Amino acid sequence: MSDQVMSDDEQIKLVAQGFEFGQLISKLTERAIDAETLSQSLQTTVHLQEAQITSLQRRLSNTEHQRDDALRDVGLMNDAETRIVAILRETRAQRVATPPERQQLTGSPARDLKVVRETAIENARREAAG
Repeated sequence: MSDQVMSDDEQIKLVAQGFEFGQLISKLTERAIDAETLSQSLQTTVHLQEAQITSLQRRLSNTEHQRDDALRDVGLMNDAETRIVAILRETRAQRVATPPERQQLTGSPARDLKVVRETAIENARREAAG
């Protein structure tokens, strides 16, 4: 090493270069901080979107189960209606195949008429007594 002392111009030049280097370091530091902040913000956004995707997947799965249940119910209703129609056809076919029975007046038994007559007389007495 030499024991030479720097001239004033050399010292000014060295300080100027150091100042420029410091400014560049300061700018890079600011950019790094901004990039880190942006990165954290983007990570938060990604986590929120992943949570929303998970929620939507659960809703979709639930909706698919409801759709499957509804389709099963419609199938069961269709099967029941098919059975009802088959029973109705069979009943109608039996009605057509057998002639209708003749209905005859058999009259009421005398004891039934007696009860009806006694009830009517009792109701008339109550109304008259009023």
